[in-house]
Amino acid sequence: MWQSGRDFSLICIKENVDAILQSCLQHEMNQPGTIGEPDTPFCRMTLSGEAILDTSAANEVAKELGFHHRCQTALCNTLESIADNLPSSVDNQQCLSVARRIFSTVRKAHEFEERTLFPLLEALPQPVDGLHDSLERLRFEHWEDESFAEEVSESLREYGAGGNRADGEKLAYMLRGFFEGLRRHMAFEAEHLLPLLQTGTATQRS
Repeated sequence: MWQSGRDFSLICIKENVDAILQSCLQHEMNQPGTIGEPDTPFCRMTLSGEAILDTSAANEVAKELGFHHRCQTALCNTLESIADNLPSSVDNQQCLSVARRIFSTVRKAHEFEERTLFPLLEALPQPVDGLHDSLERLRFEHWEDESFAEEVSESLREYGAGGNRADGEKLAYMLRGFFEGLRRHMAFEAEHLLPLLQTGTATQRS
């Protein structure tokens, strides 16, 4: 049975966070939209009349998903570093800088998934058992994560602007709840959605 992305954990690889976040910003400037639209023809017909997944389109979508995962992973790493240093040590400028990036990073990824990734998966020639329900759960998690992102951004901005340092532990707890949820969400997508782009079939989990 397919399960919610909240049931899985992601081993987060430590990367050069500043470089990745800069790459994400540059990508947004150069690519204001997302790859494809809901009506993009992700499947093509063979000479025999059989519908098959367009490999080129699937590869581009997989590449873009990987990019958004790296951006979100870098964000998670930064938030984890801040949480680890609270309340004893904090970089106010870092807090303010990251606060400005949280919502846009998450929202860009969700827009791509809902406008491009999910429609591609729903257009697979062979039906995938449980896929519809899984995508609906992921859409709901998007709404939850974006609402949470706004709260985290506001709290981090207030703290970076010189807010009450007694709230450091509370903020650290909030940050951990947010980035751990994002990591679980990405882990589910990497384990279950990416293989569909490569093979057109689902990997089941009992």
